[in-house]
Amino acid sequence: MRNEGGVALVEILVSIIILAVALLSLASASGHAAQQIYHSRRELRMWSAVQSQVDSLRAAGFNNLVAGSATVEGYPVSWTVTGTDPKTVTLDIYYADAQGGTRTRDFTLTFPAADTLQD
Repeated sequence: MRNEGGVALVEILVSIIILAVALLSLASASGHAAQQIYHSRRELRMWSAVQSQVDSLRAAGFNNLVAGSATVEGYPVSWTVTGTDPKTVTLDIYYADAQGGTRTRDFTLTFPAADTLQD
């Protein structure tokens, strides 16, 4: 038997298959990472809109808390106010989901009497 120094065709095919599997795995992971980044950015923008609206409601003052709606940072937001002391504000923010439908996130906030709203 002779010891040949070359690479056999089978070894090349196995190497190509291993490389292809590795590249497909990497491509799949990259797609998933990009999707997670998109969702995280949307969540961050949504939380920013909620915080902006909460700040606006606080700035209005306890006696001026009334139900309403607005578009905040591109997101439709609506809120209802119940109770007298403390007042409970239910804030709804609407956003598009991945399938093109509309989803809602609800937040319930409690605002104490007017004198405790001051910083």
